This record gives sequence, structure tokens and C-alpha cells, in this order.
Amino acid sequence: SLLPITLNSVLNPFSKALIGAQWLFLKTGLGGTNHFEAAAFVRSRAGVDYPDIQYHFIPAAVRYDGKAAAKSHGFQAHVGPMRSKSRGSVTLRSPDPKSKPVIRFNYMSHPDDWEEFRHCIRLTREIFGQSAF
Repeated sequence: SLLPITLNSVLNPFSKALIGAQWLFLKTGLGGTNHFEAAAFVRSRAGVDYPDIQYHFIPAAVRYDGKAAAKSHGFQAHVGPMRSKSRGSVTLRSPDPKSKPVIRFNYMSHPDDWEEFRHCIRLTREIFGQSAF
């Protein structure tokens, strides 16, 4: 079918209110899910002993900050390596237990992470190149 099957048509304030009410009163409908039902753990290439890439698919296109939907139908895949060699840290900011910790994510700081992420992108392009999309 060529009909859109994304969430775009219900991402307006009125539809969101109806979805919320349906969930609140009937415990049914789109409000009962986070819409990340489709996920995958896959091997990036032959010879990999265990899945090394994780996917989450969502039937909507939203800005990266999550504050707004795209203006048209779309979908997204969130993808990344499962066993990154990069290491971040969480350290104390001060002796005060109420102070927020210092969090250093340190994403992509190891050279191998860039190679793994290139595998993620290649595989994602292959998936999205299928006729179902």
C-alpha cells in the first residue's frame, strides 16, 4: 500500500488531547505506547560473533530535540553500536551531596567507534533502500 502509516496526522494539539483522553479513560489507543515497538539487534558484518548494532524504529519524523514533529509523513531509525570503546565518566562536583555530578559522555572518543558507526550507517541505508520503505 502507498498510504502513509506514520503518526504525522495525529501529532497536532487536538489529536494529542484525544489520544490522552482515550488513554486516561479507556486505557487504549496510541497513548498506551512509546511507539518504539520495532527494534533490532543485528550483526554489522560477517564474522561478528554477537549483535553489535542496536536499532529503534519509530513511525514518525521528529526533530532531534523531540520538541516538534516534521511537517510531513516520515519515520526514524535510532541506531548505534552496542559495545562502544569510548568511556565517559561521572564524578563528584563537590563534597556537597546535593550538588549535581559532573557527567562527561565522551561519545565517539575512540577511533574504533567511528568505524563501527560507519557500519551502522551503511546497514541503515541498506534497510531503508528496501521496497517496503
